[in-house]
Amino acid sequence: MFIKIDRASEVPVYRQIYQRIIELIREGTLKPGQRLPPSRELARLLGVSRRTVSRAYDELIANHWLESRTGSGTFVSREVYEVKELFGEEEPPPKEEPPRPAAIDWSKFMLEMRFYSALPRERLPEGTIRFTQALPDPSSFPFEEIKRISTNLLWKPEHYYFDYSNPQGYPPLLDLLHEECELDGIDMGRNVVVVTMGFQQALDLVTSLLVEPGTAMVIEEPTYNATITLVKAKHFRTYTVPVGEEGVDLARLERRLRRGDVRLVVVTPTLHNPTTVTMGTEARMELIRICARHQVPILEDDYASDLHYRGMAHPTLKALDEAGAVILVRSFSKSLLPGLRIGYMVVPREIALSLVRLKRAVDKGNPAFFHVLLEQFMRKGFWRKHLGRIRRLYEHKLSLTLSALRKHLPDGVNFRAPEGGFFVWLRLPEKLSGEEALERMRENLVEAGVYNYFNYHRADGPGLRVAFSMVPADMIEPGIERLGRVLKELLSG
Repeated sequence: MFIKIDRASEVPVYRQIYQRIIELIREGTLKPGQRLPPSRELARLLGVSRRTVSRAYDELIANHWLESRTGSGTFVSREVYEVKELFGEEEPPPKEEPPRPAAIDWSKFMLEMRFYSALPRERLPEGTIRFTQALPDPSSFPFEEIKRISTNLLWKPEHYYFDYSNPQGYPPLLDLLHEECELDGIDMGRNVVVVTMGFQQALDLVTSLLVEPGTAMVIEEPTYNATITLVKAKHFRTYTVPVGEEGVDLARLERRLRRGDVRLVVVTPTLHNPTTVTMGTEARMELIRICARHQVPILEDDYASDLHYRGMAHPTLKALDEAGAVILVRSFSKSLLPGLRIGYMVVPREIALSLVRLKRAVDKGNPAFFHVLLEQFMRKGFWRKHLGRIRRLYEHKLSLTLSALRKHLPDGVNFRAPEGGFFVWLRLPEKLSGEEALERMRENLVEAGVYNYFNYHRADGPGLRVAFSMVPADMIEPGIERLGRVLKELLSG
């Protein structure tokens, strides 16, 4: 038979056989009643599978071009052929395969991934000492108290533990947080507590409400990496203002606010992350005056208020806020349990309802059981005892870290002893390639937070964050010794 298979064609092979047999019948090459080769033989001649030929034959029989005679084989249909000739009926054109839809180009939607959520790394070699994790030491988690409270709560569980809850928060917990804020000198007659799932949700909600399309926000440089990743993910126009020895540069900030397009300033005035700088009271008051003058709200990240070990604590911006310009954000992630995902905002009454409605639109409420658990943990006095324990633990680790740094750092690398927190900021004499420094550290089984990680533009800079909170006490000095050796090599090379 005169059948040629085009294997480069997009038309399936069985369909090519089907179409060619119809053409042979129409042109008279195949006569009515003529026997076709058995499917096995035609498959061998064409170099295709028998199933492919059988499928073509079956469709030709179904459309009355061929007929199958039991025990005799497959023949060109005489009767239907004559009818088609008589009435001039044409075989409908074969169905063409629908064009394949163009693939979506996802590249334009992808986030910049460099240092996106964590320092890039392969699996670290065993024995690496990591000064990169500014998180609570798991040995400090108050499991016994939590187990006792959870058992009591679940002995006779209430339905509301696991139902949709008040988006503002569990009311008894709100009352306790309200009292905590009053003890901190905050005017709670003018402000409202809204519970969130940590700092990140608070920042997300506040920016969603305040930073409109075409407007901008200001963050510090350097700053907490999670702030950077969120504003990048939301594609906000973002300006940066440097942090100096006394905190955020107020003169530079005011020049930026004069542009008129800024809708929010995000600052960490206490134990700034990563530099550990704490702003003085007068500088805090001037920051509020500047932002109030330009009608720009401030979001105060007060992550470290519970982690102050030495010296005199300064009042929060919110406690000094007579203009109603400050939104205070706190979290239990550093002082209690990171996975608890509970924080709270203290916001001016004027915007409280808008933020609660926005929060309801985002998550429909809070994990009520964890709110009840935290409320009981605080009400039974466990919270104050826990704070005492962790402050002693981290102050001890800080002392070990400072002693090791003084002993092992090379000349030219300086630091200022922080009054609390989870880390120490090293000031280097020159800019280093952050990624090269990270690679060299890892080769020496040690890791610390390079400047790029805290820089909005991911640029190199003269700083290194050494987080001690997760490092076992007996590994702090060996880790600092390795770090000092790497820095000496990098700075001398």
